[in-house]
Amino acid sequence: MRAANRKDLSHHTRAEHRKNGYACEHCPSVFADRKHWRAHLATHDPARERFPCPHDGCGKAFTTVRAAHGLHGRARSCEV
Repeated sequence: MRAANRKDLSHHTRAEHRKNGYACEHCPSVFADRKHWRAHLATHDPARERFPCPHDGCGKAFTTVRAAHGLHGRARSCEV
């Protein structure tokens, strides 16, 4: 890999050559990038706002409005 600058090289080295990565303590997910790991950890926060599925009787809740109304809503993958 040819890095454009030292910052890019440092990011590449951490992401591609890390032995363990950042492991989630709540599920089996592992991340090479700390920023992505921290964003993922927020999905496990019980205090985080949840958005319910717009279909009556589904009962599923999502961490973002986009997830609730996006693919889930369009695919009608509700258990209704």
